[in-house]
Amino acid sequence: MNSFVKKNGVLVGVLALSGIAALTLLIFIFINLFGLFDKIDETRQASDRVRSLNKSRPAPCEENEKLIKSDIAVLDNAIKGLRGGFDFPLQVAVDEFIKVLEPPLVAGKAGDVGLNEEEYENFRYVYPGEDDMDSEKRAALPKKARKLSLDDFKKLYSGRFEREYGENSARNMLSTQELFIDSFSRIFSNWDVALQAFVKKARPLTVEPIMNVNDESILLSAMGFPRALPLQRVFNSHMEEYSAALRKIVDAEVERRTKLAKDAVEKAAAARDAENQLKSAIEAEKDAAAAKAVAEKDTSENAAEKLAAANDDWKHAVDEKENARKESEAKTAAAKEAAEKAREGGAEIKIFENPEEIFYVSPAVLSFMSGVGAGYADGDVREVYFQRDVVGNLLKHVVKSGVKAMHNIAVRRFGAAEEGRSYGTLYESIGDFNVHHYTIEVSGTLQKIRALCESLDQSYKVKRFYIVRAVTLYAEENKAAVLMGQNTIVHSNKNERQQEEGRGRRRRRQIEEDTNTEVEENAARKMQELEEKLPFYQRKGYGDVLIGQSDCRAFIDIDYVLPQHKQ
Repeated sequence: MNSFVKKNGVLVGVLALSGIAALTLLIFIFINLFGLFDKIDETRQASDRVRSLNKSRPAPCEENEKLIKSDIAVLDNAIKGLRGGFDFPLQVAVDEFIKVLEPPLVAGKAGDVGLNEEEYENFRYVYPGEDDMDSEKRAALPKKARKLSLDDFKKLYSGRFEREYGENSARNMLSTQELFIDSFSRIFSNWDVALQAFVKKARPLTVEPIMNVNDESILLSAMGFPRALPLQRVFNSHMEEYSAALRKIVDAEVERRTKLAKDAVEKAAAARDAENQLKSAIEAEKDAAAAKAVAEKDTSENAAEKLAAANDDWKHAVDEKENARKESEAKTAAAKEAAEKAREGGAEIKIFENPEEIFYVSPAVLSFMSGVGAGYADGDVREVYFQRDVVGNLLKHVVKSGVKAMHNIAVRRFGAAEEGRSYGTLYESIGDFNVHHYTIEVSGTLQKIRALCESLDQSYKVKRFYIVRAVTLYAEENKAAVLMGQNTIVHSNKNERQQEEGRGRRRRRQIEEDTNTEVEENAARKMQELEEKLPFYQRKGYGDVLIGQSDCRAFIDIDYVLPQHKQ
């Protein structure tokens, strides 16, 4: 065997190489064969999918693909709109500030006001076609910053602050923010104009008075930066201004409801007077008609003159009755309209001697969170401002609903005091949101309390997301008990009235007859007789609600949801 290999070495080598090549080819064949099987399976699956799609309606085509993409875009916009309800209350004002703010200046050399080299590279303006220019043309372009988005502004502001204050930037921002913003604002040519645009949009959205001394602090706070720490006297002044702003809302509402009630009372009195005049005109027309009938039967010499005069008097009485009827209808309609406006506006149709009877807000609400005195912690500041803003917004909802009183408000606290706070947090973190839990105590009719809950439920449209978790109701007055004893009360009053009338008659026998009193009594008696002749559904008081309009005391549990600020 060895000799054969030695004698035929070339042949053995060729055979060995041929075997290796054959084995390699065989391996490749199996690999490709398995790949072929995979492709066959993919082809079969693709074929099945095509057959399935062809059976579906509508069949896939380029037009349907465009429609699908359009539907996806609509869905994305709807999702963005839904998430927009979880935005920050002053976000609209912040967006207006960013919209008006011009691009920042660029420093020409060290010490100039504007962006430095590093900031310029991050926020530089890219000219159209700049990427296609050579290095010389690109270097000759004037340095210019782009218009900043909100994220750009926050990045620029935070970067500059951290570079100036280093590791203690978060703590120093509270005490040095006002000094820093003074220098930072100079890199924008129209900072004051943009700031006024923010203030104009923000004032209707918050109860906090926005003035020159706090407008920049409120702007930065709305962007998510910590609220600047004021001096104690300044903080106390802010709290007094808050309470004054809340009191102004209450006073304006008392004045509005009082005006509605007074208008309703005056128009109701005018309607009653017109109705009395109509009844008198009806009686006068009847008397004139009776006189006319007598004159028609008269056979004396001047009967014709008497009949003509009686006929003229009767026509005049008919005209007076028609005019009185029109005036009564007009004034009754005006009284009903005024009464409806008063009821819708939360006012009762009566004159109030005490303003607190028409609308009341307790001192506990007006001074909520203002008791943070000397020695407050840094972390309390922004929380106090935030809570006072929420109270003001809730008070606006209470005013809008028409309830009669807001007695109290409480916020749930979480945990014990911690570093930077004199008390635990006033919110609960759930996912990417902070949830503040409140309980408000109000009183009013059930209809108005429902209107308050509805107003809170719809507030997401103005970037306030409230969730009414529970409502606990207590009746403040049981009118059914009064109604059950109404007959006894009426009879008792009737007996007293009869006794008083008897004593009056005895007195009148002893003194000279008062003609005016008799006239008034006769007129009142005739009106009563006319009232009794009317169908029951046209009499006074028919259809008045006697049960179900009593006031309720309500404890409403509310969650206020806010997204977490991300720096």
